[in-house]
Amino acid sequence: MNYTFPFQPSPDFKAPVSPSGGIEGTKVFPEGVLPGLKTAYAEQWFIGIQREFARNYGVSVNYVGTRGLRNYTREDYNRFDGDICSLTSCDFVADNINPDFGQITYVSNEGYSIYHGFNAQLRKTFSSGVNFVANYTFGKVLDNVTEGGLGDYSNVNGYASLYAGVQDLNNIHGDYGPSEFDVRHRFTFSGTWDIPKFHFEGVAGKVLNGWQLNGIVSLQSGRPFDVFCALAYYQGCDFNMDSLPYDRPNTPTGVPRSGFSEKQFIQGVFTVEDFCPNGLVPFYLGTPCVPLATSGNLSRNAFRGPAFQDVDISIFKNTPVNERLNVQFRAEMFNLFNTTNLYNPNGNLGSTFFARSTAAFASRQIQFGLKLLF
Repeated sequence: MNYTFPFQPSPDFKAPVSPSGGIEGTKVFPEGVLPGLKTAYAEQWFIGIQREFARNYGVSVNYVGTRGLRNYTREDYNRFDGDICSLTSCDFVADNINPDFGQITYVSNEGYSIYHGFNAQLRKTFSSGVNFVANYTFGKVLDNVTEGGLGDYSNVNGYASLYAGVQDLNNIHGDYGPSEFDVRHRFTFSGTWDIPKFHFEGVAGKVLNGWQLNGIVSLQSGRPFDVFCALAYYQGCDFNMDSLPYDRPNTPTGVPRSGFSEKQFIQGVFTVEDFCPNGLVPFYLGTPCVPLATSGNLSRNAFRGPAFQDVDISIFKNTPVNERLNVQFRAEMFNLFNTTNLYNPNGNLGSTFFARSTAAFASRQIQFGLKLLF
C-alpha cells in the first residue's frame, strides 16, 4: 500500500484476483469476524445453607456451578496438520489451505468452560471488640481456551502472549483442561480486634488505649501450567506442522505433575529430555520427539505450579485530640513472614528458562501512615 499524500492506489490491486480470491504473488492476511457469530452466554446454578448460632456467629455451606457457552476466540483457520510438509519435503513458507492467503484470522465461538465450586464460611459479627470471616473454597474450572487473544487477560505463566489458537483445529476438544486460573484449594481469613481499653487517664490513657489489630491470611494451592514448544518445525517443534508454533509434546513417563519444592521450581522441575529424549531435533537432522504432522498427546495445563501463602497485618492507633479531631497512626505489613511466592515456571521447551520460575510476587513491605479524622 502506498501511504503518500495525496493517496496513490497500490499497483498490487490493479490486477484481477487469483482463482482462489487472492492477489497473484502476494500473500494476504485478512482478519474478521466469523459469519454467523453468536452471542456468548453463561448459565449458573446455586444451592446453599446458612445458619446462625450463638447469637454472633454464622456458618454457610454453598455450591455454585457456572457454564460458559459460545465463548469468543481468535483463530487462524488457514492451517491444517502437515500444512508445511509433504511426504518428501517441507517448505519454510506455509502452503495453507488457500495458498494465496497467509493467516486468515476470525473471531469465533469455539470456546467453552465449566466451573464447580464448594464454599464453606464461618463468620463472627462484631461484638466484644472482635469480628472475623473465614472462607474455604474447593473449586475446579475447565475450559478449552482461557483467553482467546481478545482481551487484556495476562498471567504469570510467561506464555499467554503466544496464544494463537488451539493446538489442532480438527480437535478443539483436545485443549480441554484446567483453566489458567484454576485453583483447587483456597483459604482466607480476615479479622479485626479492638484491643480492650485500660482504665488510665491523661497521657497514659492516650498512649495505651485506642489500639486495633487487623489481619488477612491467604493460602491457596498452585495454578496449572502448560508444557509446549514455541519454536518452528525446522528448530525441532511445530510438531503437527500447521505453521502455528505452539504445540505440546507427548505425555512423558515417570514425570510427576505436582508436589514440586521451591528449590525445584527455581532450578527447574523438568528437563527438555524428559519430554524429548534426544532433545529438540529439526526434522532434517533426525527424528523429532513427536512424529511429523501429528499432535502430541500431552494434555493442556497438565502440571501444577507453586502454592501461594500470604499474611498481612495492620496496627491502628486512634488518639482523640478533642471532640472533633482524631489522629490515626497506621502501621501496615504486607507478606509479614516474607514468604517467597514464585510465579509459575516457564513451560516453553524452546526457552533457556524452561521449567524454571524466574520471578516472584512481592516480598515483605512495611508502610506507615498518619491520618487526621475530623
